[in-house]
Amino acid sequence: MELLEILQWGACISGTIAAIMVASRISDRITGYGFAVFTLSSVLWVSSGLMDATYSLAVQNGVLFAINVWGVWRWLISDSMAARRGAAGQAPSADSA
Repeated sequence: MELLEILQWGACISGTIAAIMVASRISDRITGYGFAVFTLSSVLWVSSGLMDATYSLAVQNGVLFAINVWGVWRWLISDSMAARRGAAGQAPSADSA
């Protein structure tokens, strides 16, 4: 199995797993980790697209990478920061409301 094929199958499988994690809405944390797995999938697809000269695929997944990073921020990082602020007795910021 060549590297390109490994990247494509890895992207395919990780994207499918991420979609199941996000769509299932089991918990906010699982949704956040789903976006993290989507981020990995996007990196694999960008790599595959660049190696295979399918630049439209690489560009599309470059944009999806940014959206997925935003999802990770939204579902994992910002909520975690707000919870820590709340536990420390600080008022939540306008971002977390």
